[in-house]
Amino acid sequence: MALAVVIVVFGIIAGGAAAGLDGGSASPTAAMRSAGSVTARIAIDPLRVTLALTSSTAATGTNVHLTESVLNGGKIALTGVSALIEPLSNVTVDPTRSQTIGTLSSGAKTSVLWTMCASTAGTYVVVAEATGHNRSGEDYVDYSPSERAVFTGDRRRCLT
Repeated sequence: MALAVVIVVFGIIAGGAAAGLDGGSASPTAAMRSAGSVTARIAIDPLRVTLALTSSTAATGTNVHLTESVLNGGKIALTGVSALIEPLSNVTVDPTRSQTIGTLSSGAKTSVLWTMCASTAGTYVVVAEATGHNRSGEDYVDYSPSERAVFTGDRRRCLT
């Protein structure tokens, strides 16, 4: 069981098990007060997302491959897990917008692949996202650190 310690501004110390990591069913915002102390459940997002590009610089009309890796760092399975790439102006992404991962077991990591292409020269900031929920219905979301893709050259069409 993972424990979290929180020091509240007024000096009250609260300790709680991380919701979603221990399989508990209490709401992540539930709190009880007894004998001058506060006990709280804290939801810690178990999803971790990273994004890697095959190249950070490419000519317009050229495909750049993206790999989004999604890790379930929690102690229980997550279901309904999806990987997403936010749409960008002047950029095509294949497959479009989202990919279904499904169930991601505790400690499991999976990757999905994307292809992006820009028809207009410029610097594009790409962020990957993953969503999912635990068996108690608590939703989780995580975003990758941003990656930059620089497309140079004349305006060339992307082949779809």
